[in-house]
Amino acid sequence: MSEPAPPSVDTESLLAEARTLVDAAAADGLAMRLLGGLAVYAVAPSARHPPLERRYRDFDLAVPS
Repeated sequence: MSEPAPPSVDTESLLAEARTLVDAAAADGLAMRLLGGLAVYAVAPSARHPPLERRYRDFDLAVPS
């Protein structure tokens, strides 16, 4: 059985949290990038309107190894 999905969060709040983490990493000299659907939302205005509009529950980050 899969776990229940977490509740949806306001997209702008989620994006703000992701940007806070990316900015904090950059301040410490660590390259961190936002990936996935929320990254597309951040850079593509068309992702904010139908038919591409959707709710986000999380975000994906990448750092070099």
